Amino acid sequence: MKKFLLYYAAFLFFILLYSCNGDQAKNQEKSGDSGSNDSKLVLHPFDKDDTAFFKICDSAGGLANFLVLKQEALKMMGDFDYIYKEDRAVYPVNALLNNYWLNAREISDIAQYLKQANKYDGVRIYMACALDPDEVTYKNQAYQNECTVFIFPTIKRNPPLGNPLKTDHQTDQNSQLHTMPYASKCRYIKEFNVALPFITKFDELYRKNPMMGEKPQKKDALSKSVWVDSCVIYALDRILTAYSAELDGANIILGAYSKKNPKCPSQLYPTQSTILLVPTNRGGAHQPNWDIIDLYTKRVQKIFGAGGFNHGELCPQQCE
Repeated sequence: MKKFLLYYAAFLFFILLYSCNGDQAKNQEKSGDSGSNDSKLVLHPFDKDDTAFFKICDSAGGLANFLVLKQEALKMMGDFDYIYKEDRAVYPVNALLNNYWLNAREISDIAQYLKQANKYDGVRIYMACALDPDEVTYKNQAYQNECTVFIFPTIKRNPPLGNPLKTDHQTDQNSQLHTMPYASKCRYIKEFNVALPFITKFDELYRKNPMMGEKPQKKDALSKSVWVDSCVIYALDRILTAYSAELDGANIILGAYSKKNPKCPSQLYPTQSTILLVPTNRGGAHQPNWDIIDLYTKRVQKIFGAGGFNHGELCPQQCE
């Protein structure tokens, strides 16, 4: 049990949502180093947590993600930019932003909302974009509709028509997450009907209509959404609280595979995009805390072996 608790606390400090599937930054690759020193970090063991917390996680679907070290994470981030932002056919694609920041209070609101009812098993992070092009910022570029993300709670239900390729993590379209005190101020949390046109526009523009020689397969490999288990949010909230002097929130960063991952059955394409959740340092620039990430990842791998855990989903191919 003690090892389980240690793992649970540790696994969140770098979550690569190899999901078998706020502030925005346009140059995420510039934020690869925090400059801190591993030897100065102190691990919070979290081995006295109350059992009720873990019961909540069990009912929500259990542990659900995959740990990777800094260098592998940076490669995923670089691959995303190379494949989706620097494609020679339409270069550059600057409107496809690759980094979205949530502050610690917004993450706490999401966690508290998910705990309010046992029906929630996680959140779905949708890609979206502006309805109208920004012809000034993205002058002379093929894509001018600036991208964003939206976050909605999900409910575990049987897949539509019993189709195993359809997800059983269904978006709660009547969610009231947007009414929570801090979530209500978050640009990535809105009423579903408000967000839907922006989600639909992204699907049509960035995923369905090839431009200037783009290949349809490459368009489809840009994931429409990524599902995240609720335990990820619970643990992230607790860890941000424990390290509140060092951390101020987490970045939602877009990454990409370089090949098919056998641990990710919902991955449809070798270079499909996914999401990285990275805790960020205080100081205003929201730099990833890579040293904490590596330290906790190595601790978890020492106890449980390399390889991690993965029960998330990418869309495509497991979609609603």
